[in-house]
Amino acid sequence: AAAVAAVVIVAALGGTTTVLLERAHQRGEDVAAADRAAASFNKRVSQYRSDVKSAIENADLSDAVHLQAGIESAVDVTPKLGDATPWGRAHSKAYTKARVAERTLKKPYRELTSVLAEAVVGQPFIAAGLKALNVNVNDFVKERLLPNGSRIRSEAIPGFRKALTRFNKVKVPHGQAAVAAKVRKELQETISEAAQVANSLDVGRGGLIFAKKEYLSASKALLAYDKSLRERIGDAADKVTGEVNDDQSAA
Repeated sequence: AAAVAAVVIVAALGGTTTVLLERAHQRGEDVAAADRAAASFNKRVSQYRSDVKSAIENADLSDAVHLQAGIESAVDVTPKLGDATPWGRAHSKAYTKARVAERTLKKPYRELTSVLAEAVVGQPFIAAGLKALNVNVNDFVKERLLPNGSRIRSEAIPGFRKALTRFNKVKVPHGQAAVAAKVRKELQETISEAAQVANSLDVGRGGLIFAKKEYLSASKALLAYDKSLRERIGDAADKVTGEVNDDQSAA
């Protein structure tokens, strides 16, 4: 009876060993499959980042609308990490790292997309402001010698008012209300000076239609905002392309 028992025990142990070996082999295959999924994902991530980098480098940074569209098109369709078994997901270091990368893939581009969203409004605002400030009496009245102020009233003043109306229709970027107010003040002061010059012409005198103080203040504010916006777009773009280069070097 003892001999029979021994044989049964040995046979049972042999079966268990086989099961354990098969399970260990399967788990090894699970980890290997997860590793392969991570490697495939990493390859596609590298291409994804390279595509976004190319979209940035080939874009005109002064054209935020088209740059934003190109960046969004390149950034939005992110590569997806392939599936793996629970054991593979839990025990593959490569897969764990890839899961983190998948969650944070768009993070480097958030600063750039944020400043581009501002620039989509900011660039037209700057262009409109500079255009408004460059409006002068010669755009409406070419002659230097006028018999009276009638043409200033009928042509120049309405022209300045139209320039102000056009500027008021432009969307003002968040935080730039003070800059917009400076542009409006320059135009309003120019209209006021034009009215004074018209009155002077009526009595045989002349005058200069140029709100110098307001012009300098408004143009300085606009150019400062323009410089700030350009620098922030450039810095954000450089940061993204720099991170891509670092990732490719590490790979």
